[in-house]
Amino acid sequence: NDSDITLNAVTTAINDALNPTGINQQKGDFELSSFPNPTNDLLNITCNISQVENIRFEIVNSLGETVFFVNEKSISTTGTFNKVFDISRLESGIYFLNVSSTSKTESLEFIVSH
Repeated sequence: NDSDITLNAVTTAINDALNPTGINQQKGDFELSSFPNPTNDLLNITCNISQVENIRFEIVNSLGETVFFVNEKSISTTGTFNKVFDISRLESGIYFLNVSSTSKTESLEFIVSH
């Protein structure tokens, strides 16, 4: 809808079209992605860890209430980190996954559909 077409905007549109079952959020240090989306039982998370540190995974509902969290104590490797969460107990709706360390926080949205 913008009159300024950029390579980044075109790349994002192509990636969104080619990835209909997940969310790729290629911004910031974590480079978060999740799949499938929508989901009903398991949420697969992939993120890029650039240094050894404690990482907190938090799922927040649309009211801002924390419904699930996990603290990973001192992830001992850098690079791609995969985590699977059992979200089968969550009600259908829109949720936000917040991933944070001592120096940064990033979020992405996902849908639970039963």
